[in-house]
Amino acid sequence: ACANSKYVVNNTAYRPKVNKITFVPDMDDRTINAYANAAGGGYTITVLGGLVGWEGQFGFIKTLLDVGMPLETVLRLVSWTRIACETKDTLNDITNVMLSELGKKINFAKYQVESSAFRERWRSNVLDIVQACIAHEMGHICLGHCDDAGYDPTIMSSNRNMERQADSFSC
Repeated sequence: ACANSKYVVNNTAYRPKVNKITFVPDMDDRTINAYANAAGGGYTITVLGGLVGWEGQFGFIKTLLDVGMPLETVLRLVSWTRIACETKDTLNDITNVMLSELGKKINFAKYQVESSAFRERWRSNVLDIVQACIAHEMGHICLGHCDDAGYDPTIMSSNRNMERQADSFSC
């Protein structure tokens, strides 16, 4: 979706770079991150395992707020979500754990939402968040950051200006 956005497709400088991107899943790594790098004449976007787990939790919190749960109640559930998802690596794992316990913690009828509708909204929110992260990394590639000798994808603070530019690109 990011690579096929009008913003990228209509930009002759971005398109050739996007065509050289390879996605590398590194699901064994519990780090909460994704990063872009130049590699062998092309580019890679590495998605680390922790990104899925952490974004699953953010998506859960956003969905609770979307259905009208008061912020105070959502904040009480934050530590529970962190514990429940700590060892889960995939969105399906996270979804199953959260929803198996959710009925004990949330009265869906009170918020006028079916658990299946909540699940779909949650998955949609998570995928939106993950897509934004990937678009940010694609920004590093399209904006030439990965080709810059001073760019270090493992150190987020290596250049805050580059991070801001990639954030703007992803919007």
